[in-house]
Amino acid sequence: MQARVVGSGKLSFFVIAGITVLGGAVSSANAQGALSYVGQGIYNALQSAQAAQRGSAWNVTTDNVFDADWIVQSPRAFGKRYSDFAQAVVCALGADCNPDFLLKRCKTSADCGRAGACAPYRPTVSRPGQVPENLCVGHSDHYVESLYNLMTSGQRFVDVTSLTIADGRYYAAMRNAVAYLSYKASPITVRALFASFPIQGSIDTAAVAKDFASRMRAGSPLKLHIGGYRSSNLPPSWNHSKIVAIDGRVAMSGGHNMWAKQYLGINPVNDLSMRVYGGAAADAHRFVNSLWAWTCSNRNYIQKYIGQSKIGSFGGGKLAENCPAQFDARAHTLAGKPAGAPAAVFSLGRLSRVDSKDASNSADHAFLAAIRAARKSIYVAQQDIGPVAIPMITIPLGAWPVDLFNELGRAILRGVDVTLVLSNLNAKAGGLSILEATYSNGWSTKVVAQKLKSYMAKLPGAPQGRALDDLLCRKLTVANWRYSADTTYPNNEPIPNHSKTFVIDERAVYIGSQNLYVAGLTEHGYLVDDARITADYLRRYWYPLWTASRGTSISGSLVPRASCQVDK
Repeated sequence: MQARVVGSGKLSFFVIAGITVLGGAVSSANAQGALSYVGQGIYNALQSAQAAQRGSAWNVTTDNVFDADWIVQSPRAFGKRYSDFAQAVVCALGADCNPDFLLKRCKTSADCGRAGACAPYRPTVSRPGQVPENLCVGHSDHYVESLYNLMTSGQRFVDVTSLTIADGRYYAAMRNAVAYLSYKASPITVRALFASFPIQGSIDTAAVAKDFASRMRAGSPLKLHIGGYRSSNLPPSWNHSKIVAIDGRVAMSGGHNMWAKQYLGINPVNDLSMRVYGGAAADAHRFVNSLWAWTCSNRNYIQKYIGQSKIGSFGGGKLAENCPAQFDARAHTLAGKPAGAPAAVFSLGRLSRVDSKDASNSADHAFLAAIRAARKSIYVAQQDIGPVAIPMITIPLGAWPVDLFNELGRAILRGVDVTLVLSNLNAKAGGLSILEATYSNGWSTKVVAQKLKSYMAKLPGAPQGRALDDLLCRKLTVANWRYSADTTYPNNEPIPNHSKTFVIDERAVYIGSQNLYVAGLTEHGYLVDDARITADYLRRYWYPLWTASRGTSISGSLVPRASCQVDK
C-alpha cells in the first residue's frame, strides 16, 4: 500500500490508496468507501444533525487496531459456575495484609483458601523497579490491573473519567499509578474527572489531589488534576462516562464503574468495556476536553459551594485549583500500537446539558441511525430498557424510550430479528441492598416486550391485534441475563448485568457507558464498524452470552407460540 504526506505546517493529511484520511478521521468525501452501510447511515445522521459537535462529542476514524484482549469483561464468567469464581481474601491491617489494597499476602494459592488465587498484583507497584506483591486476588481484579497498566504506560497525557470517585482497590491502584508516573522524567499531565452527585456524591477534589500527591516523587514534573463535574442541577445531570485514555494512543471505554463492593466481592455485577489503539483514543481525549472545558468555565461561588464543579490540582510542589491543559493531538499523541488490519471506529459521546440547547447528544442520534440501518438482526445486552422506578412499588421516575421503541418497531416491520438480553428483575450486587447497588430498573422482560408492542401498534403500516402478536412472537426475543447454568447467585439473588452493548447485522458493535433507557447523563462509547472485529466479539461475548441466556426467553423463535408472553 502506497502512502504519501500532503501539506505542511499544522494541517497535513495522508492519501492512502486514493482515500483521504485527516488524522485518521473519515472525511465526507471518502466516507462511503471507508464505512459499511451501517457506518454510513450513522455518519450521515451525525453530519446532518450534529456536524458542529464533530471532534468534541463524536468522530469516526479508520486507523484503529485491536489487541487480543480488546474485550474487557468482568468477571470472565461465561461457562463458569459461581462456585468457580476466585474470591479475593480481604484482610484487616497486619503483617500478612497489604495496607493499601487490604488483601492477604501469599506465596501460593493454598494460602488463599479453597477458592483463592495467589498472584503477583501489579497495582501494588508505586515506583519503577519495585516487585509486585503476591496477593490473594479475586475474579475481577484483572480489570483493576487493566486500569493500572494503562495509566502507568502514559508518557505525556493520561485521562480518566468515571461515575463517583473510585474506591477500595480501584482507588489504591489509581494512586499508585500516579505515584509511578511521577518517577518518569518527562512532564506528564494526569486528568481524573468524576461525577458530582447533587448531594452525597460531591467529590472532595482537594483531598484526593493531596492524597495522591503524598505518594508522588518530590520534584516530579507531573501535573495532576482531579475534577468533579455536574452539568445541570434541575434536572440533575452528571458524568457517567468511564474512560481511560493514554497519549492519544490507546483508550478503554465502557460500562465499568470503579466500585470495589459491587465489582470485586461476592455476587459481582457483570460488566463490559473495550480497548482500542489509534485515532479513536485521541477522540476520547477530545471528548474529555469538552467535560473539562465546561468544568473550568463554570466555577462561580455557588457552583463550587454546591459541588457542581470542583477542581483540585497539584504541580510544582503546590496544591491549587488550576485548570488542566487541553489535550492536543499534535503535541501529545504518541505512536505505538499492535499489528493488525485497521478498522473504522465511531467515538460516540453525549455531552447532555453542557450546551443550553441540549444539542450535543450525538450518541442518541447515532444509536437510532444504527437501528435504522439494520437489515437482518439487532442484538442488545443492557441493564434495562424501561425508566428507573422506585424499588418495590414500581413507580416510574421517567419516561419510556419512545424513539428507541419506534425504531425497533420499524426494524421488526422490515423483517429484522431483535433480541434483548436484560438484567434480572430486582438484581443487585456485592451483597448490598437494592437501594445501594440496584442493577434492575424494576421491569420484567414481559413488561418490556408489551411496552414495545404498545408503541409499535401506533406505527404506520403495523399489523393490529393477533397479527401484531404473531409478528412479535416470531421477530422479538426478550430474555434475562445468564453467564452459565447458574440461574441465580447464592441465596437466590438475581444475577446483575451492567453492560451496555449492541450489535447490528453481525457487522457493527457498540460498547460504552450509555444505557438505552432515558437518562440525561454525560456518556461515551465506541461503535466498531468492522465485520472482522464484530465477528471476534460475537465469538467471545455474544454467542456465549446467548447460549447461557436463551432458555429464559419469553418470546421469539425459540418459544412455542402458545408460550409467548407478548400477548399474555
